[in-house]
Amino acid sequence: MFLIILTLLIISTILYKNNHVFKYNVKYLFYILASSILGTLSIPYLMLRPRNPINFRGVCKMFRLMSPVLGLSYELRGINNLEKDYACVIASNHQSSLDFLCMYEIWYAMRRHPIFRVTAVARMLLLFAGPYGIGAWLSGLIFINKDSPDRGIKKMNESMEYLKKNKIHLWMYVEGYRNHSGKIDEFKKGAFRLAIQSQVPIIPLVISSYNYFLDPKKMIFNSGKIIIEVLPEIPTKGLKLSDLDTLMEKTRNVMVKKFDELNNELRLNNNLK
Repeated sequence: MFLIILTLLIISTILYKNNHVFKYNVKYLFYILASSILGTLSIPYLMLRPRNPINFRGVCKMFRLMSPVLGLSYELRGINNLEKDYACVIASNHQSSLDFLCMYEIWYAMRRHPIFRVTAVARMLLLFAGPYGIGAWLSGLIFINKDSPDRGIKKMNESMEYLKKNKIHLWMYVEGYRNHSGKIDEFKKGAFRLAIQSQVPIIPLVISSYNYFLDPKKMIFNSGKIIIEVLPEIPTKGLKLSDLDTLMEKTRNVMVKKFDELNNELRLNNNLK
């Protein structure tokens, strides 16, 4: 039995180093299993303060241990732009399920800041993702059914009143879906309509492209560095819904510009074309 296990380990190690498809599948399998295991272990702690966004600060240290195993490192910039003692909408680009790891890095960096509390909007499907979904619910994530826009808008408006009262930041992926193109796609209106109606500012948050180390189509998942930069807030005070398109365009322009800058920097540092 020992020889069989040893042989399997040797073969797996060789395949991991030399076969990118095998490496890709192993990394994602680890990510899924580790998320489920850590989600299960965190449930008793989260039940002490159910539905409280401060829970994320308590478990982020544990969850971010997955990143070095996956070969991912981070550089955070502009974190001081999150130091707000009032509610706001964090507008982020969305590339992969790995974006959750970026969220853990932000929570960890801000874990000792007395006024920082943040939750996020997620698809209802995540709620049924086993222990991870239960943990996310206990941590105060807002789940919406995107197949029912009217109910989703009503849920978000109700949630925003609670967030404003408790000075909680709301993280939203403004493209509305995962985008692997290496570009920032057109934005959905939901986050910006919500910000205007609630008169809370937009805080753009840009995550650099994963494309130089991650390619789902070719099944490539190498080690890589991710830069996360938080930009200065864009106020909405005094804006009306007639200003919606202008607000979206302004936010998207600054995010696209920063996204391109970060990617150019990473390409130069890694000698990529």
